[in-house]
Amino acid sequence: MKSKMYVRCPADYEDELHPRIFVCAQILAVDDFAETVTVKIHDPSGYLEYFDELPSDIQVYPKSQVNRCTFFNNSEVFVGKKAYDVICKKKEKDEEGYYYYYLQNKSDKSISCVCEKDIIAGFNNGRVSPRRQLLNYEFQNPVWYVGRYAVSKNVNILHNAMYGFDELAGSKIYLLPHQVNTIMRCLQDEKCRYMLADEVGMGKTIEAISILKVYMKDRSRLKILIVVPKQLKEQWHAELLLKFSISIGVNKNNNRVSLISYDQLTEARINRQYDFVVMDEIHQEIASPGHYSLVHQLSHNTKNLLLLSATPVQQKRTEYLNLLRVLDPEKYDHVGKSQFEDLAVKQMEIVERTSLLLDDILDLEEIKEEVLEEGGDPLESDECLETFDDILDEINEFIGMFNDDHLNTIVDHIDKEYDFGIAQMKLLVSYVADNYQIESHVIRNRRKTLQIIAEEEGEPSILPTRKLHALPYNLDLDHNYEEKVAYNELIQWANNRVKTSDSIFLDVLPVVGAFFSSAAAYQGSVWTYNVEIHQEHLNKWIEYEQKTVNMIKEIIQDPDEYKDYYESRLVKIINYLYEECSDSKVVLFTNYKETLNLYKKALLNVFDQSEITYFYKGIDPEILEVNVYHFQTDSHCNIMLCDQTGGEGRNFQCADFVIHIDLPWDANQIEQRIGRLDRLERDPERSVVTSVVPYALDSFEESLFQFWNNGLEIFTHSLSGMEIIMNDINTKLVHSIEEDFETGLASQIDSIIKDVKRMTNQVNKEQNFDSASTAYAPLFNNIREQIENYNENDSKMFREAMTSWSSLAGFHAQECGEDIIKYTDHAFSVRSAFKAMLIPPNWSDYFLNEHNAFLRKVQQNASSIRTNERAIKGTFNRKIAIENDYIHFFAPGDAIYDCIVSNAINSCKGTCSAIEIKGKYNWAGFRFIYRILPNYEYLLENHVSLHEFDLFKSYVNMSPIDHVVSLINKDQIDDIDIRIELNSILTLKNIKSHYTINYGRRSSGDKSKTLSNIDWFIHTFGKNWANVVKTLTKQSKEFTYEKYMKQANLSEVKKEMERIRRGKIAKNNFYDLDDQDSMDLESVFDIILKALETPQIELESALFVRMEQ
Repeated sequence: MKSKMYVRCPADYEDELHPRIFVCAQILAVDDFAETVTVKIHDPSGYLEYFDELPSDIQVYPKSQVNRCTFFNNSEVFVGKKAYDVICKKKEKDEEGYYYYYLQNKSDKSISCVCEKDIIAGFNNGRVSPRRQLLNYEFQNPVWYVGRYAVSKNVNILHNAMYGFDELAGSKIYLLPHQVNTIMRCLQDEKCRYMLADEVGMGKTIEAISILKVYMKDRSRLKILIVVPKQLKEQWHAELLLKFSISIGVNKNNNRVSLISYDQLTEARINRQYDFVVMDEIHQEIASPGHYSLVHQLSHNTKNLLLLSATPVQQKRTEYLNLLRVLDPEKYDHVGKSQFEDLAVKQMEIVERTSLLLDDILDLEEIKEEVLEEGGDPLESDECLETFDDILDEINEFIGMFNDDHLNTIVDHIDKEYDFGIAQMKLLVSYVADNYQIESHVIRNRRKTLQIIAEEEGEPSILPTRKLHALPYNLDLDHNYEEKVAYNELIQWANNRVKTSDSIFLDVLPVVGAFFSSAAAYQGSVWTYNVEIHQEHLNKWIEYEQKTVNMIKEIIQDPDEYKDYYESRLVKIINYLYEECSDSKVVLFTNYKETLNLYKKALLNVFDQSEITYFYKGIDPEILEVNVYHFQTDSHCNIMLCDQTGGEGRNFQCADFVIHIDLPWDANQIEQRIGRLDRLERDPERSVVTSVVPYALDSFEESLFQFWNNGLEIFTHSLSGMEIIMNDINTKLVHSIEEDFETGLASQIDSIIKDVKRMTNQVNKEQNFDSASTAYAPLFNNIREQIENYNENDSKMFREAMTSWSSLAGFHAQECGEDIIKYTDHAFSVRSAFKAMLIPPNWSDYFLNEHNAFLRKVQQNASSIRTNERAIKGTFNRKIAIENDYIHFFAPGDAIYDCIVSNAINSCKGTCSAIEIKGKYNWAGFRFIYRILPNYEYLLENHVSLHEFDLFKSYVNMSPIDHVVSLINKDQIDDIDIRIELNSILTLKNIKSHYTINYGRRSSGDKSKTLSNIDWFIHTFGKNWANVVKTLTKQSKEFTYEKYMKQANLSEVKKEMERIRRGKIAKNNFYDLDDQDSMDLESVFDIILKALETPQIELESALFVRMEQ
C-alpha cells in the first residue's frame, strides 16, 4: 500500500471483528513498522451530515483491517473542484500499483484518464470484489442479497441495452422497436441531420424528443431551438415536460431549450448559431416561399437538425427536393430539378419492383403455410415449387439492376430446403429497401411495419382497430321544419357565393360547417359573415333547440313519448352517450364555442356534474389541467367536452369513443381528433377506438361524410401516408363544390375516390418498400428482442424490489392505491439508512424543479384536502404513468429512483452472503453472478464513441451470467435444476422465515449454541476456505467467458458490419454519390469487434448456499 491509494476501512462499532459497514478512504501515510495506515475520509458532497456514527476526516487503521478498493462505475468523484462520473477502471495498474480511471466531466462531458492519486472519492464509494468478501467472511444479511439481486437484474438489462435506452427508460413512453431503431440511426453519426417522416400515429414527436434527450445526456451548454406551428406549441410544451421532464429554459448540464412557433421565427433568430434545431410540420412551412427561405437559412446555421414531416410521396418531386434542401443544404442546393428527376425515376423503379417482389414472397409464404396446414410437404407441392422458381427468376433479373456483390451473396444462400428460402428472400428485400434510397437520412416508419410484426408473432397489433358508428338523422319538412327551411336558404346563399375558391374557404365552408353543428353556432356565423337570410326561421330553430336542451332528460328517458325529437343531432348524440357509453370514457369534439356551451347545458341536464369535464380555449390553465387529471384518473368522470384545442396533442387514450359533434372539412383535423385516442401508448387490452358521427341525410353534410368515409375511410383507417397529399384532395373537393354547391360533391365522389385509390396504390408500394427496410432487417429484430426482454422485467416484481430495497435502506413509501405510492421529505429514516448509507435526494431541488412542481400543483388542486406537505404521488408502473399525465414516474432519471438504484448497485451491501435454506435437494455450493461489461477501455483508447459501439451491442447477449458450483452434490443434480430451485426459493418471504439460517449472523440464533453463526461457519469451513474460494472463482470466471463467447453471436455482428459497409458503397455507386461515408467504416468496425471479443467480466455477487430437504 502507498500514499494516495484508496482503501476500504471498517466502520462498524457493533462488531469490530466481523464488520459489515465500511467507508472508502485515501491513504495519507503508511507506517510499515507499526503496520498501520493513516487515511483521509473524504466527504466532497457533504453527505456525512446524515451519518453521525461514521468516522470522518483523518483516521488510523491497522493494515490488516483495510483492503485496496476501486471505484464503482457510474459513481461520482471529484478532480480538484470538478465533478466527474466514473466510466471504467483501466485493467492494468501502473508500475507503482496505482489504478487509472476513465472519467467524464459532469459539466462539459469531456472524457479523460486520471490516476487515483488525483481523485477525491466520497466515503460511500469503494468497491471490493465479492471474492474478497468471501475470503474475509463478510457475509451480509441475505435480505440485502435478495433485494439487491432483484434490483440489479433489471438495471443490468437497462445498462446492457442499446445506446440511450437507459436515458429513455425514465420517460413516460412505451419503448417500441421502430422508435428505438430510429433513435439509434439518428445518433450513430457525428452529425445528426435527419428527417422523421413517419406515418401519422407512429410517434414522430416522441422519436424527436427522445433523440434530443439522448443527445443532451452526454453534452453540455447546448443551444437548442424547437420550432413548431402555433397551434402545436402547447402540445410540444406538454410532451417535453410531462413525458420527458425537459423544461423550456435551462436543463440538466446547462443545456438551454427554446420553443417557438413559426410566426416567431425572425431574421435575428435564424442568423444565430444553434447546436440543435427541431422543426415540426416542415412540409407545410416550405409551401410558403417566405417561410421556406427562413427555415432554409436556419438549417444552414445549425450543426444538428431534425425535421418532422408528413411522409413524402416521391412522385411529388418538387416538394420532396425542397424538403431535402432544408435537410441538407450543402448536399442538395446544387442538385438541379432534372438531376433529381433522374434520381427519382431510378428510385421509383426500385420501389415498384421491390414492392412486387415482396408481394410474391408473401404469396409464397401463404401457399407454403396452406400446404403445411393441410398436412402436406411444401417440397412436394407443384404450386410451391413453381412459385419458388418464378420468384428466383424474378430475383435474378431484379438484382441485375445493381452492381452489388452482396446481393449475389444473399441469393446464393437462398435454400429451398430451409423454409423455402423465404427468410433469405426477405433479407434481400430489406437490404435493397434499406440501402437503395436517394436519401438514407429520411426515415419513414410505417404502420404496416407494426402489422407485419404482429402477424409474424401471431399477436394483435399494438395499434387499435378503428370503428365507425354513424348517427344519421332526417333533415326534412316533416321532422324538423325550421332547420330544413334554414338549410334551403343556406344552399341558395352558398350557390350565389361560390364563384372562386377563395370565397369558399373564406366564408362558405365556415358558415356551412356552423350550420351542421348547431343552430346557435349557425347564428354566430350568420352575424360574423353577414349572411343574408330570413332571421325568422333561424330564430324558431334556435327556440326549438333551446327547448330540446331544457327537456333533454325527459326526451332521453321516454323515447316513445318524445320520438319526434329524435330527428336531431343533439338528441342523437346525448341518447348515444346515455345508452351506449355508460361505462366508457368519451371525448366529444366541436369546432364552435356556441355548440360547446349548448352541449355543456344539455349534458348537465342528463348526467351528474362529477361525470363531465371540459377542455376548451379560455379556461384557466390550472383548472384545465385539473380537468384532464380527473378525466384520466377518476373512474366516475367519463365525459370530456372539447373544442378544437382538445385535438392538439392531448393524451385522451383512456377514452374509447370520440364523438364528432360537427364534421371538419379537413381530413387532417379529423385524424388529429381520433389521434388523441388512437395512440401507441394506448392499453392493448382496449383495442378499439370508435368514431361516432352524426350527419343529416340528403344534405351536403351527407356527401361530405360519404367522401371521408368511402373515399379515405378515415373513420376506420389511419391516413397512413396520405397526409402530404391532403392539399390535392382538398383542392378536388373545392372544385367539385364550385360546379354546384348542393350536388357537386355528391356527383364527383366516385371520380374523386378513383383518384384517391390511384394515389393510395402508389403510397402502398412505398409503404411496402419502407416497411421491408425495417421489419425484415436483422438489427431491427435484435432490437425487438431486447425490448421484449426489458418489458418482461419492467414488471410488478421489479416495482416490489425497488420499494422493498428502499424500505430496507430507510426510505419508506406511503401506499396510496394500487401501484400508487407517495414519497415525502419525511420518508427518510437516518437510523435505517445508516447500514446502507443511502443518500436521499436534495429535497428542495427535487420539489422545485419544473416537472415535479407542476405535477404537485395539479395533484394538490385536484385534491379536496389542502396540505403544505412536501410530497409527490407516483408509480413504478410504466403503464399507469403513461395513462396519467399527472402521476409521477419513479424511473431512471428521477432523483428518488436514482438514489435507490445507486444505493443498491454502487455499494457492497448485498453482494456477498451465506445461508442455509430448505429446498428440494440436499446440496451445498456457490452461486456466482458475473456481470458482462463492454470493453470501454479499448473503445476509448481508440477514440470510438460508445454509441457507435452500441449499434452492434444488441447482437450480443451481455446479460449477467448466473453460475452455480457444487461442493456437495451426492445426488448429481444438474446445475440448471439447482439454479431454477434457487431462483424459486430465494425470495424475501423465504429469507425472512425461520427456515433460513444466516451464516453471517454475528450472534447465535440458537441459545443452546455458544458460538455465533459466523464463528461456527469459520470453525466448520475455515481450514480450506481460502483455497476453495480462489479456485472456484477462477474456474467460474473462465466458465463465464466461454459461455459469453458461445452466446455472443459474433458471426452475425460480422455479417451486419459487412452488410452495412457493402450497402453504403453499392448505394453510392448506384446513385453516383460521394463515397466518403464508407471509407472509415472498416477500421471502426474492427475496433468494435475487438471490444466485443474482449469484454470486462466482473463478479457482481457471491452466495454460499447449504440446501436441505
